[in-house]
Amino acid sequence: MKKIKRLLAALLLAALTLNLTACGSKLEGKWTLDVEAMKEAYGTSDLISAADMGVDVTMEFADDHKMTIKMALFGGAQEMQGEWKEKDDQLIMTVDGDTQTLTWKVKGKKLTLTGEDGETMILKRK
Repeated sequence: MKKIKRLLAALLLAALTLNLTACGSKLEGKWTLDVEAMKEAYGTSDLISAADMGVDVTMEFADDHKMTIKMALFGGAQEMQGEWKEKDDQLIMTVDGDTQTLTWKVKGKKLTLTGEDGETMILKRK
């Protein structure tokens, strides 16, 4: 569970710190956790197991560099606000004063975020 919380916090932080320097970023829009794509790519992990038990993550990147991360965790919900910016393949998110840098890639309607610790999350455009 700690691993899941750290990954979610990292993703939230990444999305919030990312202040776009150009309009029309591929990141802009609403993304939701893609459990099936994660299972296919990575097999079983703590995050995938948690998602199978009802954890849902939605990230929204606005064109004004604001970000919202919503998490539904086992019947409860949490929403975080922050800022984001991109620099090359790096997504820099800041949430509640905590900044995190993730590597990002959009392919089709899939967004792959990889943290500095190597943990990866795949989201799909909503």
